[in-house]
Amino acid sequence: MSEETKDIPMGFGITAETKDSNNVKMLAPIKVEASKTFPNGYKFPVGRLVNVVAKKDYETKNGKTDVIQFIFKDKEGRQHIRTEWAQDTTDEKYSKKVDAMNSRVKHMYTQLYAEFPEKGIGVNAKSWFGYFEAMEAAFKSNKEYHKIPLFLKLVYFNGNLDFPYSPNFLQRAGEGVICKLEINLKYDTIDQSSGGGAGVPNLPGGGAGGDDIDFDNEYS
Repeated sequence: MSEETKDIPMGFGITAETKDSNNVKMLAPIKVEASKTFPNGYKFPVGRLVNVVAKKDYETKNGKTDVIQFIFKDKEGRQHIRTEWAQDTTDEKYSKKVDAMNSRVKHMYTQLYAEFPEKGIGVNAKSWFGYFEAMEAAFKSNKEYHKIPLFLKLVYFNGNLDFPYSPNFLQRAGEGVICKLEINLKYDTIDQSSGGGAGVPNLPGGGAGGDDIDFDNEYS
C-alpha cells in the first residue's frame, strides 16, 4: 500500500453501529391530532420549490420526449420532482390532458406569486420544448421563488408518491397560516402499503389538519 493511501479509511468491517436500513420517511400527509394550523387532523409536509428545468429529449422507458421538472425539497434535503410531459397530439384526450397540465402549472405559479402575468405564459410557443422553456423562464423571473415555504400534498399512485393530478396540492405556508389542503380518503392514498384511491385523480378541496410549525427553525 502506498504512503498516499495507507491512512485512508477503507470502510471495511460491519459492526453494531452499521446501518441496516437507508429508508427515508416519505413526504406524505400523516394523521395527527387536529391543531390550529391543520384543523382536520392531517399534517402536511412543508417544502420549497428549488428549481424548474425544461429538458429536451428526456430519456424514458418509452423513448425520448420533452419535459419540464419542478423540483421541491424539504429541510432534510429530501426532494420530490413533479414532471410534466409533452403530450401526444394524436391522443383523443389530448386537449383534456393539456388543459389539466396547464391547470397544475398555473396552480403552482399562483401559490408562489400573487399575480399571474397579464401576458400569460408560453402563449406564443411553437413547440413543446419552447412551451416548457417559457414556463421555466416565468417561474425563474422572480429570484425569490426558492425561499417561499409551501404546504405540499403528496399522495400515492400505484406505489409512487406524487402530487394529485388536479389542484389543490400546494399552498403557501407561514407563521399562523391555516392549511386549507384536504385529504379525501375516497380518492387519496397517503399510506404506501394501503389500497384506497391509488390512480384516481383528486378533486379540489378545502380544510386539513396536523401540528403547528416553527417556521423560524423550519429551514435552519
